[in-house]
Amino acid sequence: MEKLTKIEDFKTYINLIKWGDDFEKNYGKSQTEKPKLSEKIELVLGNNRKILKPTDLSYQLFYDVMINRLNQLIPNYIIDDDNKQLIENISKYITKEGIYETQKNKGFLIMGGTGTGKTKISNAFIDVLRKFFKIHIAFTPSYKFVEDFTKLQYEGIINQTKYTKFIDDLGSENLFNNYGVTTNVLLEFIYRAYDAKLVCFATTNLDPASLKKFYGERGYSRMVEMFNFFTLKGGDKRG
Repeated sequence: MEKLTKIEDFKTYINLIKWGDDFEKNYGKSQTEKPKLSEKIELVLGNNRKILKPTDLSYQLFYDVMINRLNQLIPNYIIDDDNKQLIENISKYITKEGIYETQKNKGFLIMGGTGTGKTKISNAFIDVLRKFFKIHIAFTPSYKFVEDFTKLQYEGIINQTKYTKFIDDLGSENLFNNYGVTTNVLLEFIYRAYDAKLVCFATTNLDPASLKKFYGERGYSRMVEMFNFFTLKGGDKRG
């Protein structure tokens, strides 16, 4: 299939897939003769094409979809020189454009100051994947990892590495102390995720030097292999 390049074609395709889902739901178990499908719907329903993949889109189209979704989620959202490059990088990454074409088991880490909009763009990215591509990613603030650790204990939280994670505010979490034994929960998660070749995503207020200081040389070296490092420039845009 050629990559979709126009937003109108994307919307048509999404509507056809929804129609296909409804078709299967309404007629899949029925003895009633199924309506004849058009050639376009055959394209959608046939050849295991029920689920559209991000790589079926050009990076420019995914960028347009991201912008549209941001505007829906955040009225009057402003695209400027500070955030445009980040959204383009995310779009190229997810559609396997250019240098990302052959990447495997590598996510991205968004670095930027407080209030620059890292979480908003991350949520829009996750929402686009869920809404249009049926890809679900667990979005978890870093402090929640530590809270879950205290509830589920060590193996309970660390063994969740089989699920794709988007960690918000990496490097802001407190260390976990259990009877005098201090554990950096997210560092342990990074080790496990690295060994499991799990694709992860994250945001952080820290720069590379600060990440290295917080997680150590070994932890940082794992991050370099696990993440594409994207930067969101600009100052605090909150209120």
